[in-house]
Formats: sequence, C-alpha cells, structure tokens
Amino acid sequence: MSNLPSSFLVGFGYWLFWRGQKGNGIYWFISGFIGGVSVLFREMNPILFAPIFLGTLIRREKNCVYLIIGGIIGLSIRLLSSYFVFGDMFFIRTSQNTLETFTRFDSSLLINFVIYPIALLILIPGGILWSLSYKGERRFELITAVILFISIILIHETSARFTSPTKAILNHTRLFIPLLPILVFQ
Repeated sequence: MSNLPSSFLVGFGYWLFWRGQKGNGIYWFISGFIGGVSVLFREMNPILFAPIFLGTLIRREKNCVYLIIGGIIGLSIRLLSSYFVFGDMFFIRTSQNTLETFTRFDSSLLINFVIYPIALLILIPGGILWSLSYKGERRFELITAVILFISIILIHETSARFTSPTKAILNHTRLFIPLLPILVFQ
C-alpha cells in the first residue's frame, strides 16, 4: 500500500529538487521536507534522496541549508509520530521487531538475488542499464541512489522464501516502485 505514495513522494521531491537548482530555496526546503517525511511511508525512501542531498552539501551549493532544514523537519515528524504511536522513536516494523531484518544473510539473500534481477530486467525493462548509462546532471548521485536502493532491497528480508517463486516475483517487485521516478528523471 505504501508503494504508490512512496513513488509520488520520490518523484515530487526530485522534481522540486531540480526546480530548486535555479536558486529558489523554497523548492529545496520542500524537497528536503518530502525526503524526510517520506520515511513515514517506507523506511527505505530516504535512501533515494540521500545521495543528491549529500552531493549538494559536498558542493556547498547556495541554499543547501534549506534542504537540510526541510529534511530535519520532515524526519522529525516521523520520529515524533513513531514515539507517540509505538513508544519508540526508532521503531521499525519487521517480522521480529529488530534491525535483524536489514542484516540477514541467509536464504532470504539468495532468494532475493534470484527474484530481483529478474524483476529489474523483465518488469522494468532496461531500467538498471539505462540508469547506469546516464550521462546527465548529477550523474554520480543518481546512479549512487539507484545502486544503494537496490543493494538495501537485496539484503532486506522478505516473505519471498515462504511463497512460490511466481508469486514472489510478482509480489515483491513492488518494492522497486519508488525507484521508477528516478529512472524517469534519468
């Protein structure tokens, strides 16, 4: 259920970021805010924003402070709402309520290495190859965002090992939907 809102937030946040490069700080503030608040929908969403935001900071671009302030405010909404609802600011919903979900290297990893390349090559034809061949503005940041996001999904534990391969391919490829706006921007 969080896939389409996540995709919208990533697309809108990137669009605002590109608009903000012309010097208007309000676009970067809102883009930073969207990048931070997007963690309300999925914990992996900020990974798609982090490389372009860090690239802006490293280059010390004008108005980058707006990006930081917006991101902090957006992320603080997630932290506060998590605290009020779950009693833990850093709550992450998993099958076992631990950070083990992001660090398991067992059958989930092997299954993911079979399912996700198929998904990326068949269901999103040419998406990864197109992304890696991008030569435009902020090339390094966009390619880094794509690679980081895919890497995190590969090690993320899913229920794919408990379902049939066909169902796993169709059901778990939805995790890549937030990546689509970046592929479109490239």
